[in-house]
Amino acid sequence: MVVDDEEPIRELICGILDTFGVEKVRQAADGLGAFRDMQLHKPDAVITDLMMKPVDGLEFTRAVRTDPTSPVPDVPILMVTGHCEKRHVEEARDAGVTEFLAMPVTANTIAERLTSAIKRPREFVRARTFVGPERRRRQLPIVKSIGRRASDHAQTAAHI
Repeated sequence: MVVDDEEPIRELICGILDTFGVEKVRQAADGLGAFRDMQLHKPDAVITDLMMKPVDGLEFTRAVRTDPTSPVPDVPILMVTGHCEKRHVEEARDAGVTEFLAMPVTANTIAERLTSAIKRPREFVRARTFVGPERRRRQLPIVKSIGRRASDHAQTAAHI
């Protein structure tokens, strides 16, 4: 599904998806229309803009992630926007966006991020203050370090 209030942008993204073999693409001009369409046609992924009226990409993403009537709360959501200031990236992340792409984007970037989101999804998190894909992209090994508590040092001294 492609959600953008500017038809030329929707058509451009649909053309890119068509080039990469995506056959069925639904379109919506804002988050409200997209959410309603999702009730009938559950998308495998969503590409949305940030700034739209009456419902923008952030409100739409929050609804997809947390509304009890959302048919696919864990669907990958890619946000493609020209508004790429740090606060917008953070707001998108906190709303539960899977990937954030700053305009201008290339066809390959869209294809790579979409493929990654579908084929290698991050674990989905449901917490009190956040619902969405795990924010970390890679699992870091747990490193056993020297303890910082006084009791840790006493145990080390006892083993010497």
